[in-house]
Amino acid sequence: MGERPYFPGLALMEALAALALLAVLVLVAALTEPALEAVADPNVTGYVPRPEWYFLWLFQLLKYFGGDLEVVGVVLVPAGLVALLLAVPFIDRRQPRTRVLVPGGRPVRVAPRLLAAAFLAVVLGLTLLAVGSATAPGEFIGPQGPAPEWPPAAATQEVPAP
Repeated sequence: MGERPYFPGLALMEALAALALLAVLVLVAALTEPALEAVADPNVTGYVPRPEWYFLWLFQLLKYFGGDLEVVGVVLVPAGLVALLLAVPFIDRRQPRTRVLVPGGRPVRVAPRLLAAAFLAVVLGLTLLAVGSATAPGEFIGPQGPAPEWPPAAATQEVPAP
């Protein structure tokens, strides 16, 4: 098999694959119902809003950085961790060496991988803590226990017309 130019041959195949994937996504979205919560009712109290699973770690950070420190815990700490991960290639300024196992590049570096693994472990740990926690940030659990589940069993109360 000879070499083929990227454009138009391979680019066309990739565009068709992306179009097919988009068509499948649109079809699945059109044929399924979204998982929505009950309609908001201002008369029902005790609803504790919770984020989706991919933001639970950030939600858990709100419990550790309360009050005026919320900006630090929710903006500065994650931004600093991401900036550190993005800076790893620029921190390693050594010249590449030829190795037997890696003939044309750098040897396998352990520190950036350990840093990324520690970051993911912290995010996973905070997510698991938030899943197990029944309280919102700053919420006090009184003698009656945590807030009731939403929607409550008696959420279909009828209000008499005036």
